[in-house]
Amino acid sequence: MPTSTPASPTEQASTEPNDGGAPLPNDGTVTILFCDMADYAGMTERLGDQASRRILLEQHRIVREALARRGGREIKVQGDGFMVAFGGVARAMRCAIDIQRAFKDQVMEGERVAVHIGINTGDAVAEDDDYLGHTVIVASRLADAAAPGEILVSSLSEQLVQGSGEFDFAGHRETWLKGMARAQHAATLTWTDSAPDDPD
Repeated sequence: MPTSTPASPTEQASTEPNDGGAPLPNDGTVTILFCDMADYAGMTERLGDQASRRILLEQHRIVREALARRGGREIKVQGDGFMVAFGGVARAMRCAIDIQRAFKDQVMEGERVAVHIGINTGDAVAEDDDYLGHTVIVASRLADAAAPGEILVSSLSEQLVQGSGEFDFAGHRETWLKGMARAQHAATLTWTDSAPDDPD
């Protein structure tokens, strides 16, 4: 399998937040993307702090490069978990696909590294450069429910891009999310190894 050389812990690109130059969307409709690594806690236990931190910094670099390319705004990062806001659903989905392509067959420090991603669109309240509300919670829970390498998308986010013909979805299902009283309709955003002509 292909291997990757992790970035040096001192590399600026992996330690500085990147908002992609995009303005923070105002209160109202926003698309939220959550991304984190599968089994990062287990990797930390198996590899120790230094090696696992090198993996973490490389993940940060990959995700931030995708955000800059697709116009996403980094809202917060906690360890291996990113919360990102987009003013458009399609940009969020392109970003998610870019991230998954970058992590395909990725091996770092002898560990197979994969991420899972959740995307949801809806009204959210902007407060102190953060977003609050049900839309954010659902996006976070979708990321938790996604399998390694999967992009799990809410039904509303899917509906908003259906007319474009750019994206394909599979695995439609009702997903029970932690803390939610009702199941959420969700689907997997499918992706291929090679990128088509870039609409951005």
